[in-house]
Formats: sequence, C-alpha cells, structure tokens
Amino acid sequence: MTYRRVIALCALVAVHGSCAGSPTSPSVVTDARPAVAAARPVDAAPAVISPDARIFSFIDVLTPPVSWYTSASRFELNPDGTFVLQYPHGDYRGRYREVDGGVQFDWDGSSVAGPWGATGSIDRDRLIVHYNLIMQLSDFEDAVYVRQQ
Repeated sequence: MTYRRVIALCALVAVHGSCAGSPTSPSVVTDARPAVAAARPVDAAPAVISPDARIFSFIDVLTPPVSWYTSASRFELNPDGTFVLQYPHGDYRGRYREVDGGVQFDWDGSSVAGPWGATGSIDRDRLIVHYNLIMQLSDFEDAVYVRQQ
C-alpha cells in the first residue's frame, strides 16, 4: 500500500514539475525584498555595478548542457562583499564570503519551499557554482564561469 502511494506521489511531482518548469528562466519567488531588477533587452549588455568588480561569464566548454538563460548569465563579485547574478531577464542579488578558495552566496531572494543557497569555488580564473535543491527546483543550474575582468 505504501509503495503505491510513493509511486503516485512521484508521478504527481513529475507531472507538476514538467508543467511548472518548462523552458523558462529561473522562477522568481521572493520575500518582501525584491530580488529581481527590471528586465533588460536580451541583447543589451548588463551594467557593471562596480568598476572594481570581478566579472565571471558563463563558459560552455566546462559546463554540461544548460538552458539558454544560464548560458547568457554572469556573476559580478563586488569588493564590498555584494554580488549580482545577471540573466538576460534580470538580476539576482546578495552577499558573498570567500574562505580558502570557497565562496558562500547569501541571496536576497528566497522561496516558499525554503531558503536559497549556493556555494562556489574559485580556481585561478574560474568560478564554479553549485545551487541547493531549492534553487535547482527553481531552474537555477550549476555552471562554470570564467573571469572577464
């Protein structure tokens, strides 16, 4: 009896996930603070917040296949400890801490399912980012970025 319930629940989750997460960019569910800036045209270059920022752009040769919006994304790590993950449709912001080559991202956004979370590592000119399950279920994809500036 329990086995059938588990199968039914998995089928329901799979059907809901396939409908809710079709090929769109990461969904935005936030708390009271807005996490997404106004959308900009897809072909417009994202603005750099700080001239001293380290900019890391997505690199496809080091990342498994991802959605179009991830391949157009980039991270901006600012000297004041803030960051911006920039997508063609808008920005996700927060604060970051670096310890021994590791990076902990604390997001301004969140989900009703739980807190957003991501970790990363910086190896020379590469930023490797891994999202927690909550963010992965909101269409964020693990990726590798290479430093541009």
